[in-house]
Amino acid sequence: MEIKKLFISIDIEGVEGLSDVFEANSNDKRYKPELMEEHIKMVLDEVFDLFDVEKVVVADSHALGTNLSYNFYDDPRVFHIKGAPRLYYMMTGISSEFDAAFFLGYHSGANAPGGVLNHTYAGAVVHRISINGKTVNEAILNSGVAGYFNVPVVFISGDDYLKEECDVLRERGTRFLITKNAIGRYSALMKSRSLLKKELREILEDIKSSNRSEFKPFSFEKPFEIEIEMHHPHMAELCSFIPQVERKGSHTVVYRDDDYLNIYNMLIALTRLAASTLR
Repeated sequence: MEIKKLFISIDIEGVEGLSDVFEANSNDKRYKPELMEEHIKMVLDEVFDLFDVEKVVVADSHALGTNLSYNFYDDPRVFHIKGAPRLYYMMTGISSEFDAAFFLGYHSGANAPGGVLNHTYAGAVVHRISINGKTVNEAILNSGVAGYFNVPVVFISGDDYLKEECDVLRERGTRFLITKNAIGRYSALMKSRSLLKKELREILEDIKSSNRSEFKPFSFEKPFEIEIEMHHPHMAELCSFIPQVERKGSHTVVYRDDDYLNIYNMLIALTRLAASTLR
């Protein structure tokens, strides 16, 4: 597969070396954004060595999007999106110009039976998210945005539980780099950087030698119905004040639309609104 233009969305919980919430919290002195930078530098080094890439857009997609330092990768082909709030959040910058998308440092979803720091968008808010009745995680939801623009997600890095959750993406050709094996929510079996680099190289070489037809963009079937189950009833109550957002039971809200981008942006808006109730 040829990749000339690449979109990257990078999170932090799924990168190697990180196992606890304080390492992902910018308000904690033990915060480790350098692990995120080391991971993406490793990936970009290999990408530029193997592919004739002309442009890479990197969306800093953890929390407020202020984790990667300015000029973290000094190359004129690399563009960096930071800050929040922003439309399409983890997928800001995606468009039909891209040949492929990579998701780096991703993690399993809020309703997963395991995984390091598993959650879906807002751990303090969301208990479960489903689209058309099927529980989904961030990787699947974000792949729907890429699919809207006919861009395949060809590579994802994260822990072993994330890979197991993403059957629908593996069926479309997505390759996975397992950065660590989860033991518990706050513990994992870590791999050496040298082993990860070797495995990364093998996966990228496989992508390069494959036909583009092997990688299919992901999309949900219309009409779209998103159901967000929240941790507290007053979160659902507040979100139900938004027109066309329906309350279902005590903890859940539902929104329907024929445009997936509207579904995605409503999800981001509702989780932010629900988070405003936290005290």
